[in-house]
Amino acid sequence: MSTGRRASFKQDDVTRAVRGVLRAGVQLAGVVISPNGVISLTVAADGNLPDETDDLDDRIDRFAAR
Repeated sequence: MSTGRRASFKQDDVTRAVRGVLRAGVQLAGVVISPNGVISLTVAADGNLPDETDDLDDRIDRFAAR
């Protein structure tokens, strides 16, 4: 359902928040953006990144380049 209002956040806001969490070395479990523009990030229960390399930064960069 669209309210005709402009979003109170920009994609760059979400990208910056996600990158900040990942650069801090914490595993991101989810992102929720509330109707008022509040960006909530959920981290994994143990908070640690898995040993394998995750290419989420690369995927974010490719998406942002579109």
